[in-house]
Amino acid sequence: MRQSHNWRPLAAACRRTAGRAQPPGNQDATPHTMEIYWIENKQRKGPISVAEIISLLEAGDITPETKGWHKGCAKWLPMHELPALSSYFHPLEPSEEYPELPPIPHDLPADAQPPVAAIDKTTRIFAVPAPVLRLWARVLDLLIYTVIALSILRLCSVGFHQTFVSPIAWAPMFLIEAWLISRWSTTPGKWLLGIRVVTFEEKKLGLGTSLTRSIQVYIFGMGLVLTIFTPIMMLLSWWSLRKRGITMWDQRLQTLPLVTPPARMERILIAAVLIFILMEAIGWLFMPWMPDFMAHIESMKGQLGQTFGS
Repeated sequence: MRQSHNWRPLAAACRRTAGRAQPPGNQDATPHTMEIYWIENKQRKGPISVAEIISLLEAGDITPETKGWHKGCAKWLPMHELPALSSYFHPLEPSEEYPELPPIPHDLPADAQPPVAAIDKTTRIFAVPAPVLRLWARVLDLLIYTVIALSILRLCSVGFHQTFVSPIAWAPMFLIEAWLISRWSTTPGKWLLGIRVVTFEEKKLGLGTSLTRSIQVYIFGMGLVLTIFTPIMMLLSWWSLRKRGITMWDQRLQTLPLVTPPARMERILIAAVLIFILMEAIGWLFMPWMPDFMAHIESMKGQLGQTFGS
């Protein structure tokens, strides 16, 4: 039976460990890139990253007492004693000797006063978005792109072509997504639901990293938007996210989607209404192409029948 723990958010833990001093003999690795082994059922497991270990802890698959090891440790130690996880289990606490914030000294010059209002506005808590929230953001982005692309084609009086329902048609979307994330760390669908994509240190992604991430999402997350492969790849991505707490592309690139909790219900309702409107718009825009589209489907069926029949 899994135990329930009140773990801190994954992104916050990765952020805290980023500045932690290294143990002797391991100065070439930062804590959030450290590879950790652990013992399960008297067998050695790993290595996996700190982010994945934290995900296992949050899921209750391992406990703070589970024995672990990484470079710099002389022996197997409980997880809560590993140097790479010390910031996660033992964040800096206020001093017990001075538990309250002291008053501002009266002898400070006027321009030295701390901007209290600014501090209050910038103090925010972030968490990793739920898989279903990420799915909604992805669906919104797909629908928005489809409506814009169809609108442009219809305004230009372009007739139906089979490339409009092929993987090539979706490639521009992921290029645009990469540019948006590198510029603003979000996309329209993610912005509506309060999601942004950053590095473990909460920094913006460079254009190269963002483009690599979008391409991997296009291939491994969406299966090239092919009817056969898309559900399979989405299920595998969902399984990875539920099991490890991080997708394969975010793990490789050390990136994280973050959301400002709690997820506001009005945003979710707006997203649901917008999805309905966009789907209706797509149906209306695609309607003039429907006869040609159905003829294309019948042609594809005939080709498949000949291929497998022979």
